[in-house]
Amino acid sequence: MAPIAPLDILRVTARMQVFGSEDLVNTFHIRVDTNTTVSDDAFMTELAASVDAAYQILNVEISTKVSYVDIDAQNITQNELLPGKPWPVLVNGAKAVTILPPRVSAFAFFRTLRPKTRCGVYLGGFTENANTTDGLILAAVATIISNFQNAVLVGFSGANFTSTYGAYNKPVNRFTPVDQAVNPTSWATQRRRKPGIGS
Repeated sequence: MAPIAPLDILRVTARMQVFGSEDLVNTFHIRVDTNTTVSDDAFMTELAASVDAAYQILNVEISTKVSYVDIDAQNITQNELLPGKPWPVLVNGAKAVTILPPRVSAFAFFRTLRPKTRCGVYLGGFTENANTTDGLILAAVATIISNFQNAVLVGFSGANFTSTYGAYNKPVNRFTPVDQAVNPTSWATQRRRKPGIGS
């Protein structure tokens, strides 16, 4: 494998499971901003630690029914799969309360300076304690989600690299950095999509 180079675009996949069978997957597109001299395996170890640290912010409100499976990445620029890694710290969610129904998620999205261009992730696995009596996201949980978004907005990084999170348009091969996080206050429904469609 060729070393990861500055401006390489990576698709990072954070995979979890609910009840040990249903995948709960978040995908992030990042641009590597610094020259990386370490091996792909060492790079992925650092990346996994950075992703894990961001999700630790959320984990206090995530159901114990959620398990953390692995973190994978593809170097889109070089068309190479990078070695997957287990979550270095997280194993299960921390909240022993009834989980919200499947597909009910907090949609944390991010704006860019390019008109009509945004990206985001559906954050699932929250419990009934995160829900208000009128069906909104509890303010304290919204704050935790905002803190997670801020960690993502800064960019995943390690001792040997920094990166920028953004929206990636595959047909035109365009990466647009995000510049603002929009904190969700109401729940969203994640609909199933065709395999391989969307991110």
